[in-house]
Amino acid sequence: MQRSFSGSLALTKLRNRIIEVKNKNQQSVTGLFIPIDDNHLVKGKNGALYLPIRVITHNEADKYGQHGFVAQTVDSETWKQASDEQKDAYKMLPILGNIKDFDAFAGDLSGTMEDIPDQTIDDSDDIPY
Repeated sequence: MQRSFSGSLALTKLRNRIIEVKNKNQQSVTGLFIPIDDNHLVKGKNGALYLPIRVITHNEADKYGQHGFVAQTVDSETWKQASDEQKDAYKMLPILGNIKDFDAFAGDLSGTMEDIPDQTIDDSDDIPY
């Protein structure tokens, strides 16, 4: 069974710098610089970079309406080679965002348009837009 989750990641929780550079037209562009090694990014094929994450889900929403979170982690090779002290530091990597399980609401149709009783609309008034 497929489930649909939605959320967002706070990239500024990674080690970063907000920088301003010039583009090819010499216009200022603000961007986010994320150091590769400092953030434990994994180098893949063809120059791809990957951020290892861990996703934790809950069956019930928390008090903020969230069903889980996404946290930064390290790849398995880094974890296996890490000392106990390093592993303790890796366990403290940040939570990057929260997720919502929209499929959990699939059977709940309350609040949808179908709950609004039919009304006659008087369209003789001019609408200001």
